Amino acid sequence: GDSGSPMVCDDTLVGIAFASAGDPRDPALFVRVSRHMEMIMKIMNGGS
Repeated sequence: GDSGSPMVCDDTLVGIAFASAGDPRDPALFVRVSRHMEMIMKIMNGGS
């Protein structure tokens, strides 16, 4: 599937796909990156 595929707008990552029906005519579901920045930064900096 498309899990992990990026959604980019104006060269900025705004979402990451977490579900897709597999048919290109059906919408994928995305998670908004900005809502998870604290966790993302903690992991990128070696935290848990």
